[in-house]
Amino acid sequence: MIVLASLVLVGLVAFQPPQQALATTPPPTQFEDVTIRSITAHDGGGYSATACSGNTQEQGYIIDELGQVRSTIPQRTGSNLNCDNDFVTQPSADGSFFLLEKSGETQSDLVMWRHDRKVWSTSILSPDDCVATSYYRYDMVPKSLSRGPNGEVVLIAVAAVLTPICDDRLLILNPDTGSIEADVSLGQGPALGVGSIEPRAWTYDDKIVAIDRLGTWREFDYEGVEDTDADYSFPLTSGYSMSNAYMNVQGDMFVVSNPTWVSGTPKLMYRKANGTANTITNSAVAGIYDPVLTNNGNLVQYSGLSLTTFNTMSNTASPVTLTNTTGQTYAQIRGYTEDEDGNGLILVWYYDNTYLLRGLAVWFRDGSTGVVDSTPVWELEKNPSDPSSPNAFSVMSTLNNTVADGTLYLSACYEEDPANCVNSVVDSYVYEIDVASAGFGEAVPRSYFYSGYENTELQYVAMGDSFSSGEGNAPYISNTGVSGVNECHRSEDAYAMQIDNTPTLNIQLVAFLACSGATTNDVLGISETDNPNGRWSEAGQIAYLSVLDEVDIVTLSIGGNDIGFTDFATSCVLASCDEYSSIYATTVDNINGLDTVLEASYIDVLDQLPVGGDLYVVNYPMLVPMDKTTLDPIDMDCHYLYNGTTVGTELVNHWGNGQAAQDVIARLNAKIEEVVYEISLTDSRIHYLDVSDDFTGHDVCSSGSYFFNNYATDPTAMFHPNDEGVDLLSTLIAIEITAE
Repeated sequence: MIVLASLVLVGLVAFQPPQQALATTPPPTQFEDVTIRSITAHDGGGYSATACSGNTQEQGYIIDELGQVRSTIPQRTGSNLNCDNDFVTQPSADGSFFLLEKSGETQSDLVMWRHDRKVWSTSILSPDDCVATSYYRYDMVPKSLSRGPNGEVVLIAVAAVLTPICDDRLLILNPDTGSIEADVSLGQGPALGVGSIEPRAWTYDDKIVAIDRLGTWREFDYEGVEDTDADYSFPLTSGYSMSNAYMNVQGDMFVVSNPTWVSGTPKLMYRKANGTANTITNSAVAGIYDPVLTNNGNLVQYSGLSLTTFNTMSNTASPVTLTNTTGQTYAQIRGYTEDEDGNGLILVWYYDNTYLLRGLAVWFRDGSTGVVDSTPVWELEKNPSDPSSPNAFSVMSTLNNTVADGTLYLSACYEEDPANCVNSVVDSYVYEIDVASAGFGEAVPRSYFYSGYENTELQYVAMGDSFSSGEGNAPYISNTGVSGVNECHRSEDAYAMQIDNTPTLNIQLVAFLACSGATTNDVLGISETDNPNGRWSEAGQIAYLSVLDEVDIVTLSIGGNDIGFTDFATSCVLASCDEYSSIYATTVDNINGLDTVLEASYIDVLDQLPVGGDLYVVNYPMLVPMDKTTLDPIDMDCHYLYNGTTVGTELVNHWGNGQAAQDVIARLNAKIEEVVYEISLTDSRIHYLDVSDDFTGHDVCSSGSYFFNNYATDPTAMFHPNDEGVDLLSTLIAIEITAE
């Protein structure tokens, strides 16, 4: 037994949201008016979370590698939800994750997300013969999600009823489309918790192993065909019944049984993959609930301040007891996880004599010695001398699935009464805790997630301004089309999204950063007077490259906003922008001075690109006709371009605006090409992608225009590629970035 006599909380920093708890911890991310219910860390950085607001609304969040909210996902609303969203985000090796959206009494939608976009949504409907009574509802609730060796999505749809009429079902979904490829009945049984266990499914090697409500283990292939000869029997002790079952990524199975009509204590049995069942001795504990499955096949259970490791090799249970010397009345272990080397993280909560939570700490346990460090990795505590310090706080997440890439994510809600963190509208905070520096390595693969799927897609990052974000082509990705909050206007139909949605290209969009109105400062992360915290409070686009482990392709369109093209274009529509105008002179001067900022942007992007990555600089399409002269008649489709300098009441420069616009675009593209060429002499990873001439015949004056051309309706979208223009850009860019 190891007694931690030095487990003392000393010198804790008072919590003052949103300041950090310790100097090494960045400021937490604040979520207003919601309680974070669950967090799942993503490989490569960032996390996704589910939240509840006042017990009437559930929603999800996607947080990027820099701690910024990239998407807010409505999940469910109602009068009394109980915030029971126990199906939470599930990460996968291909960068995708899954979120449950409940959309009715008889329907749940399983949604696959990749980073900040929805890939597909599949409705999990109750069968037609499941008819709701006046007392019960019959949703099919997706549970126990796993991935197969080729990315297959495997889950259980559980009939969410007190007395089931519907069968539970094993579903196998196509990873690219979400279509249900196999739908297998797992039968019915007693209501959950009444002589039954919750059905689950795991993927292991080339098979799927499922357990139904009655505790029967069953084996299937990825077409849903059952192997009726497979033997997974667990001979239970007489008078005992199965209460829970687990399987780890090695294929080891665990069964917890409890006495039903005999006296006794819970027992833990295990079966090594393809082996026989055994009972672990000395496994009598006060209860075995949601144990942690470790990388070496062990199982860890915690209760109070005791941490017990059940060793499947030696058939023994080894307890470790921590000692509470904090001055608080009570202490309790509330979370545990291990890395691949057996090093552990222990989450401990501390309570006062009224059972209000007053502090918490994360402790590191050395895997080779079993010794817990004398000081915590991270801690929070109420400051008794500070009247403004919260009287209590409630942490809503344990350590399950909350560690990735050396970062632990913990959420906290601060309230007088911790119960209000569930039933009231309060704020939550999520902390990002560096555990790698304490010695914690890669987290153990999740027991429900098969990591054998190898992602071979090229990793793609789309950077730039409105011509890359898809300005004007609503709908926009979550949170980027909210007036006054975030108007980056990242279109769901932008060329980057189209490229990502074309399976034959084998390209995966890992970061969509292009933002309407962006300048080179927004790429570089340089503060501007009107955007001191970054455009729409987003970090510089280049900052994301530094946190991505793998990037093969970057596209970038930038420079238009640096030269004031919006002001120039507005003058073309509403007044004059021809060669005699001041706005034309100003714009040309801006182009002539663009070299330095373009060079800095391109070089910095190249410096942040991982080895093997390429930067494709996209120029601007020629959106005005190139053949108009002062002798051509007015064209009512683009009458504003016919304007020019006026002397008295006479126009002396017909089509002057059009000629000036053509000249400005040509000058800008020439400057971009010049800078790219100079850099390419010493760095072959940069490429100039010319799309300007491909829009010939589809300019704003054409009856088949590929540009928005109604200033009165949407001045922001004016002159940007419409849906046909975006389609053309997608085709042109896809050809170039896949040609190397």
